[in-house]
Amino acid sequence: MSNPTVGSGVNPAELLDRQYRDSKKLEARANLHRRYGRSDEPDWFVWIAQQANLPEGAKVLDIGCGPGWLWEAGKAGFPSELDLTLADFSAGMVEAAVEAANAAGHYARVEGVVADVSLLPFADASFDAVLACHMLYHVPDASLALKELRRVLRPGGIVAVTTNAEGNMAPLYALGAAAFGGAPSDPAADIFGLNRAKALMEALFDEVVMTSVAGDLNVTSAEDLVLALTSFPPGQDADDAAVAHLYELTKAAMVAGGGAIHIPKVSGMVRGLAPR
Repeated sequence: MSNPTVGSGVNPAELLDRQYRDSKKLEARANLHRRYGRSDEPDWFVWIAQQANLPEGAKVLDIGCGPGWLWEAGKAGFPSELDLTLADFSAGMVEAAVEAANAAGHYARVEGVVADVSLLPFADASFDAVLACHMLYHVPDASLALKELRRVLRPGGIVAVTTNAEGNMAPLYALGAAAFGGAPSDPAADIFGLNRAKALMEALFDEVVMTSVAGDLNVTSAEDLVLALTSFPPGQDADDAAVAHLYELTKAAMVAGGGAIHIPKVSGMVRGLAPR
């Protein structure tokens, strides 16, 4: 089954109406990491902040900001006095992100803008840094989007992109494929995984460096796993029989795993500088 929310086949109306009008479906996926991630994993949002290494007082664009979790949960890793522009094509996400960033009480200025990464409403060289976290697999042409990021960066400005590694969370996607069809792999990583992100960015930016962080989930609730797999295509459109089949497959996998499903994960960042 196809996924109308990633890569060249992306359907913008589907993506907004069914996925990102608000953060409910994103929460279903994030819940797996919050509840079942190992305690020795680095905090993901603080890790992003540290790897991005933004300078004090930078003017920053976060495109595809989602509900702003990065700026609230990751504030310990960011310098204070940043000037933030939080942009997303979902007005609901922008509103939530601005509220979260302001609640952090850590930033000099916070502005929200509804925007499309492929046609940004900003002048050339407007920002000192641009972040695009786990979102470039949603655009029809990632190369075009990256060119827009380069355009709005000042010479020498920082670009930081996060995504998943190829092979990420394979046991989770294998269960989804068994119940709903499709490829038994992370669709985001298939379209715009770390290695492809690095290759595309090397063609456009200087001093490109890829870093990754590994972790794992030990999921003990079939209900939480089913909620995650039915929060995006093709699972979100599955009928009751297919969802029941997924539930039975998940319970059987948990029995085989001694009461839990072990799910390795690898995500990371590709960081570069706009040409001078």
